[in-house]
Amino acid sequence: MQRLFLIAIFYALFSAVPLFAQVENENHGVIYIKLGNLLRRGHQHTLAEYYIKKGLPLVKGKDKFWEASAYEALGLVYKNIGVEELSQKFFLDALNLYVAEKNVLAEKALSDILEGDNPNTALFSDVKVPTPAHARDAFILMKTGAVLVEAKQYDLAQACIEKALVYAKDKNLYWEATAYEYLGMLGWDKNNNQMAAQYYNMAQSRFEKNKNFISAALVRHLLKAVQETEEVYGGIEIGAKGIKANVIGIVLTKKGDYKVKVKYTEVDNNTNLSILHTGDMLAAEKLDKTANTVKFYYDKLMAEQGVTADRIFVVASSSVAAAKNAEALRKKILAAFTVADISPTVNFTTTEKETEYDILGVVPDNMLFQSAVIDVGSGNTEVGCLLPEGEKRVNYFAVPYGAENLRALVKEEQKKGGDFNNLAKTTIRTKVEPEIVNYIAKSAALKSRKEIYLLGGAAWALVTYLYPQQADQATITLTTADIGKFRDMSTLLYDKLTNPDLSKITDAAVKQKATADIQQVKEVFDKESLATGALLLATAANNLNGTATDKKFIFARSGLSAWISGYAVQYITDGYKKLKEVEE
Repeated sequence: MQRLFLIAIFYALFSAVPLFAQVENENHGVIYIKLGNLLRRGHQHTLAEYYIKKGLPLVKGKDKFWEASAYEALGLVYKNIGVEELSQKFFLDALNLYVAEKNVLAEKALSDILEGDNPNTALFSDVKVPTPAHARDAFILMKTGAVLVEAKQYDLAQACIEKALVYAKDKNLYWEATAYEYLGMLGWDKNNNQMAAQYYNMAQSRFEKNKNFISAALVRHLLKAVQETEEVYGGIEIGAKGIKANVIGIVLTKKGDYKVKVKYTEVDNNTNLSILHTGDMLAAEKLDKTANTVKFYYDKLMAEQGVTADRIFVVASSSVAAAKNAEALRKKILAAFTVADISPTVNFTTTEKETEYDILGVVPDNMLFQSAVIDVGSGNTEVGCLLPEGEKRVNYFAVPYGAENLRALVKEEQKKGGDFNNLAKTTIRTKVEPEIVNYIAKSAALKSRKEIYLLGGAAWALVTYLYPQQADQATITLTTADIGKFRDMSTLLYDKLTNPDLSKITDAAVKQKATADIQQVKEVFDKESLATGALLLATAANNLNGTATDKKFIFARSGLSAWISGYAVQYITDGYKKLKEVEE
């Protein structure tokens, strides 16, 4: 029996009969590596890295081409997320193996990628696409077509994939689906959406039939991206200051980023759950009001905004979760939903997860590991960044002081006498800043980041008051001087700060939005909470900036709903984690 099996393998390897396709379909290492590259295309970089590294040991030392493909795929993952050192390392590892294998097309394609984003057509002037001699050759040629797409050598890529498809069509469902996936990818990159949609549809149906469920789900997601179909999510955030309802639409872009559009926002600041100290109790009389408000928004998101129940997230912030009776709040919320209603999942987040959601929700993929965020909230101030490697994904810290609870603490202190602003500055200097300085001193990653995204209400108030003429801009670049000006005016020139001159804004729509934003900020921040928010923002920004002069501070309007964007990204990822690609 064993002898017959070996003869079959030999025959498949060196004949035109595509039996090897069946054998290779069972090679989980190859499937995992290929899946990793598809996950990368679908904005799932962490999961992509996981599957590529899961497949690599299964082919390493056994099949040089697929080992090279694994290194190439890792190089593309790190290239997409801006980790150039690792990207170059893996590309060179792949290139050495392609040279050893004498795979000229793959070698030149990867060399072209290493040269930069502009395709070098001259590099391929003397190269012809070979005709496969057998099935293994065909599948190698098909995969080579995929890297040629990445190198923007589209004609050569299409020739490779179509020649290889002959060996798979109606013979091997997995590789037939893969060929259509690659042709869909080619169509999308060439801006031929009709071609992309046609082939992604064909790939999806075959992956599903072959029970490659992760690939099927990913291709379905890419198909929606080609058709610019929004994935709509709703979020209800229970914060220390109040309750906010959001609806966002997410579309995957060709760059591999998610384009997020805030479709609806409503805030209820009548329920203040701020606690002065970690472990304090939430006021019992506010639990019912909070639960009823959550139920009201939940129903509204479904009935008026058309968000399905499985895509509405109810999340309590870490500052609320720090209360001793936080679990009582969860029970009150669940009790507000009758038996006939859909019962929501109520999550109490942590500062670490909040920071991660903020980063995923606002920072572009290619800047994930070159950026950090500062989020001044109502109940705490969080600073953090993502790490490209290691078990700990988030490098962060949080100090238990936000605009609202710091205001409350200072008001308590003021009962003994003294000026509010002076007391706030003293509290910052003696209690807050030493903690921030200590945390930053311990974090080489935070100190090295060049772009700092400013999130939260304080940053929103800053750009609303200082830059009303940019009310329609998605991002605004700021300096430490801007942040310092906001801090000083909030404590010294409050009336001037909060009544900016709009007479020079000539665009009527921008002026209208600026007017509405100013009114909304005034409803959220009174004079004292604006001062404490501004002081916290300036303290965090100045210390993170240090002595550097090249750091860039960026306010992103999507940051006002960053957590739900990040939460939705995680929700999509978790959906893929629940699926199987092959039977193991």
